[in-house]
Amino acid sequence: MNWDRFTEKFKEAIQGAFEEAKGRGNPELTPEHMILAALQQEGGVVPGVLDKLGVDPLPLANRLRAALDRLPKVQGGAEPVLSRSSLHLLDAAHAQARFFRDDFTSTEHLLAAGLEAQDTEAGRALAASNVTRGRLLAALQEIRG
Repeated sequence: MNWDRFTEKFKEAIQGAFEEAKGRGNPELTPEHMILAALQQEGGVVPGVLDKLGVDPLPLANRLRAALDRLPKVQGGAEPVLSRSSLHLLDAAHAQARFFRDDFTSTEHLLAAGLEAQDTEAGRALAASNVTRGRLLAALQEIRG
């Protein structure tokens, strides 16, 4: 994984996801941790995109938190590791950046990748919040100009 190809906001979101996982005692960092961190990021693109889509972030965040509540917990303060589904999500985010012809992978690419991860609770939560690829692309086009 080439971390030099991520934006600073993306790196901050991933760091926040690791902190969330560690604080909860989760041994693995999951897509739910990552999408929740991006959703809660002050000054981040994801909150702006959701606002543009008319999506209330609170029910989405609550659904992600409920999914995190069901994850295994360990004691001892070990650092969480990336789950297999998180690695897939990061690869998919890179693919989204290439699709958008962007030089760096950002949180909007993570959001787009999350939409395609229907085998995760993060993907199902986004779909249930009516975040679709078409709507996301339209919102990003408006935001990006």
